[in-house]
Amino acid sequence: MISVAEMIELEKRAEARGVSKLQLMECAGKGIADVLAEKFPGQRIVFVCWHGNNGGDGFTAARYLLDEGVSVRVWFAGVEEKLASEAKANFSRLPKNIFTNGVHEAEVVVDCLLGTGSKKALEGPLAEAVKEINSSCAFVVSVDVPTGVDPDSGKSRGGFVDCDLLLSVHDLKKGLAKFAAKSEVVDIGLKAFV
Repeated sequence: MISVAEMIELEKRAEARGVSKLQLMECAGKGIADVLAEKFPGQRIVFVCWHGNNGGDGFTAARYLLDEGVSVRVWFAGVEEKLASEAKANFSRLPKNIFTNGVHEAEVVVDCLLGTGSKKALEGPLAEAVKEINSSCAFVVSVDVPTGVDPDSGKSRGGFVDCDLLLSVHDLKKGLAKFAAKSEVVDIGLKAFV
């Protein structure tokens, strides 16, 4: 398991050796897409994304799946002007006709709202998105962190996504031990920098 601070340090080491944040996002997106394609063949997948790099991982994974002919939609619950630069780069690569407003058509919902970098409380559109995810009948996958759970302490910040599967980027985060039985690691090439 790894703490958020340790994960940030690993990413900094990778950057110092010439691996950009955009390249790491590309690796994460490809790894996530590969797992989803294998586990959920022929199913309708809706990614639910927010402004940060977790959302960027979702945009990237959606693009990979779309290229493979998978039925993919993206619900971007945020505001385009607030996108982090790497997330924006991948958001802009998606065709506009795959965007939707909700998860009603999904057989699989992929939670890419908040990741390790956010301590944000769930309110407004973010809280509404979490509520809609949790009330859907779809299989729910969270990327790296179930939105609303602190990755270091495991405490909830006023509600959280109740996922069926957690795809841990690089390693399970220390505060998420209670999700270990339903977690799978997505390798993004950081092992060389440990």
